[in-house]
Amino acid sequence: MELKGRLAAIASKVPKCETLFDIGTDHAYLPIFLIQEHICNHAVACDVRSGPLRIAKKNIAKHGFQNNIDIVLSDGLSSVAPTKRDVIVIAGMGGMLIADILDASKDKVDSAACIILQANTAIVTLREWLYSNSFEISDETLCKEDRRIYNIIIAKLAPGNDATSNNKKCSKDFFVGQKLIDNANPLAEEYFERMIRKYQKVARGLEKSAKFSGTQINIPEVEYFIEALAELRRRNIDGNI
Repeated sequence: MELKGRLAAIASKVPKCETLFDIGTDHAYLPIFLIQEHICNHAVACDVRSGPLRIAKKNIAKHGFQNNIDIVLSDGLSSVAPTKRDVIVIAGMGGMLIADILDASKDKVDSAACIILQANTAIVTLREWLYSNSFEISDETLCKEDRRIYNIIIAKLAPGNDATSNNKKCSKDFFVGQKLIDNANPLAEEYFERMIRKYQKVARGLEKSAKFSGTQINIPEVEYFIEALAELRRRNIDGNI
């Protein structure tokens, strides 16, 4: 099996581990690929819906991985128990839903070696949840599929559950993925430009509303991404000298 686009990008970030827990597995493509590539020894494909799991079961059997991949009907992490040797992937959902899943099973999330999260929406909510719950974002990347750019976050519990540095995080940290700048992600410039246009549009909409008619609106999100784009470009220039 080969993966493309979003799933391939997620798979590339999964470290070698004992067991992969794929929450919201759908048709189990990710667990099948990771077993095939010997990234994990075992996988648990979880979904809250029985329909996708029936298809997942057929796909797993097709590749002969019945002994390697378990199928579990589970609402989030409620029916599974990851350990410190395991990796949790939650992908293809809204950021608010992912945050709710993490919050409902905080003890289980804390136990994992790392968590890999790909939210379709509300990435800000997800970063804020991580920072507020003693997690550190060890990496963040972007991938593009069908003209849409997706964020993929890799996080783990901060050493000693020390949230001291996270307590210093501000609103900008929730909006801008600093690791995208640190790693000079090749899609970061396009992503930041898109975010600038998005929030400029929000500001223009507010300016036209009856409540703010005739008032120039400056929303901080625009400046967050303008600053991030400038920092990214400075680093790229310095790196090419």
